[in-house]
Amino acid sequence: MDIVYVILAVLVATPLLYLASLKGQYHVRRSRNISCDINTVFDKLRDFKSWPEWSPWLIHEPDTLLSYSDSFDEPGGYYTWDGKFVGAGKLTHLEFDRPVAIRQKLEFQRPFKSICQIGFDLKETGNGTGVSWSMHGHMPFLLRFMIRRMVPMIQKDYDLGLAMLAGQLDPEAEYPRISFEGECRLQEVRCLCKGFAGNLPDMQKAMQSGFPELAQYVQDQGARKTGTPRSVYHKVNSDKMYFECDMAVPVTGEINQGPYSLKTCAAGRYFRTVLRGHYDYLPLVLYSAFAHLQMYKIRVDRSRPSIEIYENDPQDCASSNEWITGVYIPIR
Repeated sequence: MDIVYVILAVLVATPLLYLASLKGQYHVRRSRNISCDINTVFDKLRDFKSWPEWSPWLIHEPDTLLSYSDSFDEPGGYYTWDGKFVGAGKLTHLEFDRPVAIRQKLEFQRPFKSICQIGFDLKETGNGTGVSWSMHGHMPFLLRFMIRRMVPMIQKDYDLGLAMLAGQLDPEAEYPRISFEGECRLQEVRCLCKGFAGNLPDMQKAMQSGFPELAQYVQDQGARKTGTPRSVYHKVNSDKMYFECDMAVPVTGEINQGPYSLKTCAAGRYFRTVLRGHYDYLPLVLYSAFAHLQMYKIRVDRSRPSIEIYENDPQDCASSNEWITGVYIPIR
């Protein structure tokens, strides 16, 4: 029996020792320049009723119940949220240093209880206002293991929120608009493909030349395109921003695959998310789409690739804010 007790003690102690070795504190800070004067930015940030216009969380549940205190845009003012999927909490203005700083307290009630400090630091730049958004907090002992994954997630949320904020303040800015449109079914399609494996910057460069190259080859072969170009992602490592994918053009008719490959994208069920904005925002959209599925407990089919379909031609658009991309994540 003594051996049993020893084994049980070790089983209990090992995870506790691991948690004790982890830091309980975390810090996040993300920045962006916005082409707008500093006082206008400051007033936008202190106006809690404007936050639904650019919140990277409320886009997941637009009908979240929101309530506001009297003088919600002054120190001591607050707003609360209560949603089925985004949880519940309270954000309070603590201190203003107009127009360069706002300090806030964020209190989570669901899905777990936690308190952290939020800060906005503003600085005039040569072409607008530099905005830095920060979060500093302490994770409960038993949840310390979450910090490693949580911090990169908050960073992506902050990047998305700042980009949407820029769009609210500067109509000329490049900014993303995201809509979660729900389940759909893609039909089987035959594609001429060019493969890629590497990091995000290299992938972006490869696509700039790869898609025109594929389109020209299809034209030279006398084949016919049957749809708009797409990217088929076979492997995505969002932490290291590493991708393995195919640049693909749907085709029909006889075609010599030459230096490329002919592949069939199978039919199946997908969850469709739409980006209206520059392709540079697609990694954030992909992150948001997976986060949305997790919130709504929709099961991802990881045996099939995710797909981006570029639904209009950038050359036909007045600005990148008119580019439309459908992001399709396979679901069970």
